[in-house]
Amino acid sequence: MGGGGHSTSTNTTTNTNTSGTSAISGDNLGVVVSGANNSTINATMTDQGAIKAAADIASKAIEGNASAVSDALNSNNKTTKEAFDFGNSSLEFGKDALKTSQKAMKESLGFGRDALAATQATTKAALQSNESTLKRALSTAQESFSSALDFGTASAKRQTETAKEAMQSLRKNNEDTISAVRSMASQSNQTAKSALTLADSASQRSQTGSSSDMMKVTVAVAVVLGVAMIAVMRK
Repeated sequence: MGGGGHSTSTNTTTNTNTSGTSAISGDNLGVVVSGANNSTINATMTDQGAIKAAADIASKAIEGNASAVSDALNSNNKTTKEAFDFGNSSLEFGKDALKTSQKAMKESLGFGRDALAATQATTKAALQSNESTLKRALSTAQESFSSALDFGTASAKRQTETAKEAMQSLRKNNEDTISAVRSMASQSNQTAKSALTLADSASQRSQTGSSSDMMKVTVAVAVVLGVAMIAVMRK
């Protein structure tokens, strides 16, 4: 092997013992170095991933909260939408109900109007019928009254004429009766005179006459008595 260069290495170690303390307070986070002086110390602080874990937890919490808030918002939106949809449905139902009510009211008003018109027509017809019936009744009553008056007048006239005829007949009968009585009285007087004459003659004959003459006298006396009785009764 070829010879070329050589190297020399020297190690020097200097130890300085220094005793020092550093107070730690507060959150107890820090580094304690003991026995080091004029030394460069590289210290690395570590939390063993606590901050990262906390950050992750916070991030997840935020994400969870965001998700919960989002879900809540979505739920609220859904509920609000459903509420609006229900409200719209209710409004549509109310609109349909209002239309139905309006239709029913319109039909009711129409029915009432038709019923009122029918009632008016019926009342008018009834009034006209009553008026016509009343007119006919009045006309019939007037005709009946007029006929009754005419009949009464004619009847009274006939009764007057009948009474007049009866009076005339009675007067005539009285006159005829008086005339007949006078005639009969005159005849009775003549008959009585004849009977008296016959009786006188019979009386004269009775003294000297036969039985036949006596019979004649008896008959004459009976006739005289009968005529006298008739005359008395007629008086």
